[in-house]
Amino acid sequence: MSHKLDIQIEQEVMLRVPCDHWHLFSPGDMLNGPVWIRDNSDPCEHERCYPRNNPTDYSDSLDAAFEMEEEIKRRGLHRAYCIKMRRMVFGGMESLFDWGLVHATAEQRCEAALEAVKCTT
Repeated sequence: MSHKLDIQIEQEVMLRVPCDHWHLFSPGDMLNGPVWIRDNSDPCEHERCYPRNNPTDYSDSLDAAFEMEEEIKRRGLHRAYCIKMRRMVFGGMESLFDWGLVHATAEQRCEAALEAVKCTT
């Protein structure tokens, strides 16, 4: 959905930096996206990086958004993330049930994650 949003997630949530030491292994097809591999013959100095200009498709893929949510949990931001998700999905209204969160889009999850990270910086 949003290439800019995906880059923000890579850098601000996943804490990865753009890197040129990646090569396209497979361009992908209708079911699977492109597959990138790191160039081990000329390794980079980054501990965590992603292919420059080719971030993971967090804003359009629930699988990728789940990976992002696991990073949110690992970083201890899950409480702030849940609060931001509720505001994102319910428009600031209080809800007795969180069922609506189950149906949040990948893009909504990304927006909430960025807001959660901003609360801690």
